[in-house]
Amino acid sequence: MKRNDDFIQEKVKKVFTADVPDVYASVLSDVKNQKGQVRTMKRKNTSRKTGLIAAMAVCLVAVFALVLGVTMFGGESKASAIVSLDVNPSIQIEVDENGKVIKVQAMNDDAAEIIGTMDLSGSTLEVAVNAIVGAMVRAGKLSEVQNSILLSVNAKDAELEKQISDRLTAEVNKAMQESGLGAAILSQSVSDDKELAALAEKYGITEGKAQLIKKILDLAPQYTFESLVGLTVNELNVIINSKVSVPDGVTSTGTASTGAYITAEEAKMKALEFAGKTEDEVFDFEVEFDADDGIIVYEVEFDADGKEYEYEINAKTGEKVKEKIKVKQASPVVTPDNFISRDEAKRIALAKVGLTEEHVTFTKIKLDADDDEAEYEIEFFTLAEKFEIEIDAKTGSVLKVERKAVKAPQEEQGDHITAQRAQEIALEHAKLAASEVVMEKIELDFDDGIYVYEVEFVSGGYEYEYEIDAKTGRILNFEKEPIDD
Repeated sequence: MKRNDDFIQEKVKKVFTADVPDVYASVLSDVKNQKGQVRTMKRKNTSRKTGLIAAMAVCLVAVFALVLGVTMFGGESKASAIVSLDVNPSIQIEVDENGKVIKVQAMNDDAAEIIGTMDLSGSTLEVAVNAIVGAMVRAGKLSEVQNSILLSVNAKDAELEKQISDRLTAEVNKAMQESGLGAAILSQSVSDDKELAALAEKYGITEGKAQLIKKILDLAPQYTFESLVGLTVNELNVIINSKVSVPDGVTSTGTASTGAYITAEEAKMKALEFAGKTEDEVFDFEVEFDADDGIIVYEVEFDADGKEYEYEINAKTGEKVKEKIKVKQASPVVTPDNFISRDEAKRIALAKVGLTEEHVTFTKIKLDADDDEAEYEIEFFTLAEKFEIEIDAKTGSVLKVERKAVKAPQEEQGDHITAQRAQEIALEHAKLAASEVVMEKIELDFDDGIYVYEVEFVSGGYEYEYEIDAKTGRILNFEKEPIDD
């Protein structure tokens, strides 16, 4: 209680210093100047004034004791809002209707270290938040590679929640900028909820962080609460940006830092190293940012030598977390005995329009079959026309013929390679002859600012897909997958 008594005395001293002039120095001067002189002093009636001042002093001491007892030690004050800050330290702040701090609570060990011996009771909410953010920066909890913070507000009405949220967002941005950092802030309102309270108590987090995780799970049910609760707010923010979207009711400002992680290209090269493969030996590459068992990982998948490789790479260290290799079962292209073959369907289609194979480029030959009907969908083009033909797969009769006058892809731009050349490039890469494949698609498209040929064909139970730069002939993308029955 001594600190409190000293504090009260200091407050009273300030009040009296402001209200009563300090005349000690001038009195002392007068005494020195008039030394040796005898002056007759007149008696003045000061008892009333002295009594009034004494009464004021007693009242002020009582008032300050009452106010400080309420604001600094909780007393009878009732929280009008509860604000929580989550980084990895999770801290909860209770404030009264005047915006003064009643109580600051550490929700986990990291938070206890941040609060330390700070006594923020009686300060404004802004001062408290500024002090806490500053302590997190000094402790390295907020940094260039960990710059996200979650602000959650539970107040008596929506308008007050928004006011507090807006003020604190500005305060955190200011505090981070003063530390030379850019902030990524997630802010939300939180209502009283027994389930959130139970989760917060169980995992040592705030109800605000529990609510954010539940909202992420609504958008990405492949995760579990347990797999996300150990992540920092920055890691959750990265997941939001890369895997889902900003949940309803959450406001996001700034960009979550990914500076702590290796790049997707580095993760890809790590996976190849673990598999003992070179980039030229594999295809169907997929690299995704993800979370698993409380850590951020890259999921890397690719095919090679008839096998499917799957890796999880620790996004911070580059270490292998999981590895899975399985043999792919290729399914051959099977035409039922009672159906005509693809080659026969092609011949019928060409005969119907009076053309031969050397004058056309096939872009699609697909068998579409169900329990009742089966038909071939065939598409091809010449220099002047595009054809779409449907043929009964059982009888060989022509069901539909459509022909349109269009520019062939090779005439779109004078400096483009031809569709025939794009087909040759794809076949050379696949090490296949034209007679060994069924060409399903050759199409000129405009993608990401350049013209590309999309080439698709089937051979040996596999589907091949290529994207080829229409100007240079360079292969931009390649996929090879077994045909699903």
